[in-house]
Amino acid sequence: MSRDDIGDNKRAKLLRLYELFPFHGHPLWVAVKRGELTYDQVIRAEAQHWLRKRAGQPLRRAALDLAQKISPKLFEFLLETYLEECTHDKSGPTHLDLIERLVTMGGWTKPNLEAIVPTPANAAAMALYRDIGGRGAGCHMIGAGAVEFYYSQQSPQIFEAYTKRYGMTETQAETYRGISKNT
Repeated sequence: MSRDDIGDNKRAKLLRLYELFPFHGHPLWVAVKRGELTYDQVIRAEAQHWLRKRAGQPLRRAALDLAQKISPKLFEFLLETYLEECTHDKSGPTHLDLIERLVTMGGWTKPNLEAIVPTPANAAAMALYRDIGGRGAGCHMIGAGAVEFYYSQQSPQIFEAYTKRYGMTETQAETYRGISKNT
């Protein structure tokens, strides 16, 4: 068995853990795809998404700093994600910027967004992110990578629902159209 086969096997084994709680079956995504939410509910959910994403940026930075001290290869992997996720580079706006655009085009002001309070579920998710990140750069990469893997699979369906069911423009929903370059 080659090294690549071993790596593929480990990746498949890790991803099977997420089958216990299938991301595509999350009640929010199911409701969005079925058109069961109001436009306002979708915008409020995206405001919570923005809050979670903003809270995650310092965690990504901490993981990057730690990885630089322990593993050049791990640092390289995390640096690419950090640059795409947290900085303004040649690939365009950050994922956080795109979510902010979605929410502000949905009628929220920047001060409203800045003043948002996390829901209990969102607070729990952010605490979980901090806990995973606190376990080390490798755990951060695995956790974030798995979420992004499944998130990217959902994005075309969410983009379609947002533009066809909820009447968003392609510009407003862009964070889901261009997910492969922005997660």
